[in-house]
Amino acid sequence: MTQLVGIRTAGAPLSLATVRCIIIAMIQKQAPEIFERKFTDGSTFQVSDSFCRKFLHKTMAWSIRKGTKAAQKMPENAEEQCETAFLRRAWMIKEHRITHPELIINADQTGVIYLPGSRMTWAPTGAKQVPLIGNEEKRAFTALLAITAAGGRLPIQCVYEGKTTKSVPSDSAANRKDCDDAGFCFVFSGKTRNHCWFARGLDSGYLHRKRLC
Repeated sequence: MTQLVGIRTAGAPLSLATVRCIIIAMIQKQAPEIFERKFTDGSTFQVSDSFCRKFLHKTMAWSIRKGTKAAQKMPENAEEQCETAFLRRAWMIKEHRITHPELIINADQTGVIYLPGSRMTWAPTGAKQVPLIGNEEKRAFTALLAITAAGGRLPIQCVYEGKTTKSVPSDSAANRKDCDDAGFCFVFSGKTRNHCWFARGLDSGYLHRKRLC
């Protein structure tokens, strides 16, 4: 399979799902009748995970390779930080006379990488060097998730790097209507150079436009 070899030679990670898609595409292009052929029990050929593993092990002589990295550590003063955050919230609730739990909102943002890198890939068994590209991939957008103390949730806001509406998915993009119907909000950050985080200036518009679900 020259396609698999080409991807591996380029250093891109190969997951089982990727391999399965490539095998299906090649069969559909070169011998689609394989999918129509029925066995004695009436079943048809399926490109299952077990088939892909056997193909990679026996035909390609590849095995799964994995890198390691240190796990994220909990701060030494984690309890102190939690207590400080609790007292700060209690003070704000008291000083601003917040009586409705719907007005207490907890939000967090997470980066969604378009092509996430992986430290796992299929490669020739016994290979001493297994180069990978994509581990430092940074092109992404930011998803803001928010819930209220009453248990309600706000629709997701997606922030994209850029200064114009061309930076966000177009109105004709796949599944855009479904997202709009669900209340998703697509905005541009107003900045470039890997800046797509939710920042001051985007918060007020988001809260005014959104209704609680």
